[in-house]
Amino acid sequence: MIKSLIFGIISISVLILTGCNFNKTYSNRISDKQDAEVIAERLYVLMEKSQFEEAEQLFSEKFLNVTPSDSLQKMFLKIKSLGEFQSKELQDWKTFVLEGSKPKSQYALYYKVDYSHHEAKETIRMEKKGDKIMIVGYEVYSDGFSSK
Repeated sequence: MIKSLIFGIISISVLILTGCNFNKTYSNRISDKQDAEVIAERLYVLMEKSQFEEAEQLFSEKFLNVTPSDSLQKMFLKIKSLGEFQSKELQDWKTFVLEGSKPKSQYALYYKVDYSHHEAKETIRMEKKGDKIMIVGYEVYSDGFSSK
């Protein structure tokens, strides 16, 4: 009787455990921030060299559905009007990674960027699809845009 009760409890436990989704979540891990910084660094290098078509490859299909290629190219030129890139400083960052049956990774990097004529506050939002981190949002705020 006790053996069959224990067997029943074990059987039910196995069924419950195999039918459930197990997920792990991570917020603001340094390693995730570093992964996102690689993409941001690549964006800044390409923009500094005016390699806009290559830089466009860092942007997700989701982004390009909302901001067509020609609009993105105009945005790059507008940013270049702030002057030559001088330096950037990461002001804040946030990451969220969900591992499991429905994985999801989101990153947000907030930079203070110095250009030769103006300063800008820039936000780069990214998501990971498969093994690739892509830009899904890019916001640039500068007084230099209003003075033109």
